[in-house]
Amino acid sequence: MRTSVKWINEYLSSPASALEQADVLTAVGFPCESSEPVAGDDIAQEVETTSNRGDCLSHLGLAREIAAATNRTIQLPRVNAPRSNESSSSAITVENHDPLRCPRYTARVIRGVKIGPSPAWLQQRLIAIGQIPRNNVVDCTNFVLFEYGQPSHVFDLATLRGNVIKIRGANAGEEFLPIGDGAKSIKLTGGELVIADGERPVALAGVKGGALTAVTDKTTDVVIEAASFDPVAVRRTGRSTRISSDSSYRFERGVHPSEVDEAAERLVSLILETAGGTALGGSVAAGSPLPAINTVSLRVERLLSIAGFDIAQSEIVRILTVLGFAPNVAGKIIACKIPPRRIDITREIDLIEEVVRLVGLDRVPMNDRVSIRPVGPQPAVDA
Repeated sequence: MRTSVKWINEYLSSPASALEQADVLTAVGFPCESSEPVAGDDIAQEVETTSNRGDCLSHLGLAREIAAATNRTIQLPRVNAPRSNESSSSAITVENHDPLRCPRYTARVIRGVKIGPSPAWLQQRLIAIGQIPRNNVVDCTNFVLFEYGQPSHVFDLATLRGNVIKIRGANAGEEFLPIGDGAKSIKLTGGELVIADGERPVALAGVKGGALTAVTDKTTDVVIEAASFDPVAVRRTGRSTRISSDSSYRFERGVHPSEVDEAAERLVSLILETAGGTALGGSVAAGSPLPAINTVSLRVERLLSIAGFDIAQSEIVRILTVLGFAPNVAGKIIACKIPPRRIDITREIDLIEEVVRLVGLDRVPMNDRVSIRPVGPQPAVDA
């Protein structure tokens, strides 16, 4: 993932230099592969992430890692999204016909936006990581994508036929025109998960938005899509259509349905700030019930036994707190509520790995000698 040093520092209680960010991320398992100055007195760095850490395909996720490893705290983005008395459900209807492949779909409506260039600060953040600014509304979706790791999409409400959004499988032979310069219409084979209006597919779910419902200079009312899609379904659609995107890259690594609303509210707040308008009340949601928060207990003595060196319990609690695990201490047992974004944490040993990794793997003691016990000749065994 390409990152901006200044962008990461927005979420840290005190700034970290480019060198410190690179060194810390490398030490905790996210190697920094390159670093280069970019416009705006910023530095862009290429950070490698593992396939099970989709939460770190975001500036906020990487900032959390740095904070936990360096005794800093996290400053979450400010969200200010006032609502009108008119509800979003009065403007758009959502029908989810495939909750297995789309566990959660939400739609929010903003009326009266004014499309134009994004403010300089927003353009600078996107340019620093190699993105091309488009307009204030589209740029806000891309900003939140790289801030939270939550993909989203914005439709021009006036172009959605029937004022309805349907999550369904594609019919064989249906045509879809992807958004993008020079994009050509494709014919769907059938079964691909699509977002449709009352008559046609308007997006490939989790992969690509459609040109026919895209935001233009004439757009005034928008529908904000924020959802969670099955990783396998997204991967299959991407391969069958030969289309990939920053969104599909993240969905393929897992976006938890419980994480959708926080990022969506941040997006509403940014659009109101940069494009104006009035946000309608609430959201229209469809899908499966949200899963319960998972709780995993950590035995401090077990952690120290596996680590092989001493770690103060206060330091253990601090790390777990910064990571968002809401630790509840009862003697030498720490119960943690696992944030939904951390789909990689399911067992006590996972928590032990987190603590040791962030305290520093270089503190794990090493034996400088290896004991060898010779044995006599062994009998031959025929295969």
